[in-house]
Amino acid sequence: MKHIAIVMAMKQEIDALCSFLEKHGYTKTGGYNFRTSTAEIQVLRCGVLARNINVLEKKKDFLKKADGVLITGISGAVNPQHQVSKAIVPQNITLYDSVKPALDNQVAIFEQIEKICPALGNTVLCQNLATVDHFVDHREKKLLHGVDAVDMESYHIMEWMNENEIPAFCFRVIGDSFTQRLPRESSLVQFMRLSGAEKVRWVVRHPVEWVRCIRLMRSSVIALRRLSSCVGKWLEFIQTGTVSSSAVNRHEKGM
Repeated sequence: MKHIAIVMAMKQEIDALCSFLEKHGYTKTGGYNFRTSTAEIQVLRCGVLARNINVLEKKKDFLKKADGVLITGISGAVNPQHQVSKAIVPQNITLYDSVKPALDNQVAIFEQIEKICPALGNTVLCQNLATVDHFVDHREKKLLHGVDAVDMESYHIMEWMNENEIPAFCFRVIGDSFTQRLPRESSLVQFMRLSGAEKVRWVVRHPVEWVRCIRLMRSSVIALRRLSSCVGKWLEFIQTGTVSSSAVNRHEKGM
């Protein structure tokens, strides 16, 4: 029996993944836990900037014995060549607004990358994944030079994994094609955290951006489906060591 853990931050990400897994033959055993004939899977929610890091502390024993640990979720792209729904695998995690040094290649199991990335499909091995404590805006755009994508969660979680000697694999799926400016209100991740009523109020306050609002809604749906598909392929790889072409087609159709 394989033991697998998936760490995600946003409820929307987890709900999309749970729905995907149930549609593809995984049996839900309660909460965010799933089981197959060969694997036990736990989806753990660790919140923004790892404020709920105690969730990982409580599951430390499970994580230490796990055959695969995945840190994943939605990211925003800075490099315009990185399009919505691409999966990105970081070589470096950089925390721009902290005195902590960059966490370089200390946690991810990079010997698996060449095997896993083709299974994920349209994948970018990005040089620099920037993790920020708040959304980058026009006043900080100088920090965007050389950055492939912006992420809010991975550094803190990977740091914890590293401190506890738990090997983990990390990839993110791009949810928005940011370029030089990331307006706080307009960023996809911020938008996805709003309730329906809050989204309506946001559009009322920013009527000139209603087109972007619609695009964000569409981007979030595409990114969530792509994220679930990538996780499904990764799960099959961990369980079997490969991803069959039929499985790839099945996952893509599930999108």
